[in-house]
Amino acid sequence: MRRTPFMAVLLLTILTALSGCGGASAEPPAEPAEGEVTVVMKAMKFSPAELTVKAGTKITFVNQDAIAHDVVQSTVRGLWKETPAFDSGVIRPGESWTLTIDEPGTYPFLCSQAGHYTAGMVGTITVVE
Repeated sequence: MRRTPFMAVLLLTILTALSGCGGASAEPPAEPAEGEVTVVMKAMKFSPAELTVKAGTKITFVNQDAIAHDVVQSTVRGLWKETPAFDSGVIRPGESWTLTIDEPGTYPFLCSQAGHYTAGMVGTITVVE
């Protein structure tokens, strides 16, 4: 009795159906954060990695990882010989660093420690008025 192909097709059908269950939310985007926001650095990721904040909001990056990280504006690091708009320097485990951006715009950032950004340690801060 050969049930293997039938079971494989059934399992594949169920998994395909379930994979669509987490679709996009119909909720409107959240209001931009203001006051103070915390970004956690852990497991080679920034959480949250995408932020929308009002100008003047304090953004605190907290290193909860076992290794050192940094936060560097990525639009200039390695591409031009200019100084990035922000560069935290090394943030050791248990330490934090606070950034305030007053100018509206989009600010991509990354961890520039060897191999961290290629592992996905990147993000974007969008500042609105």
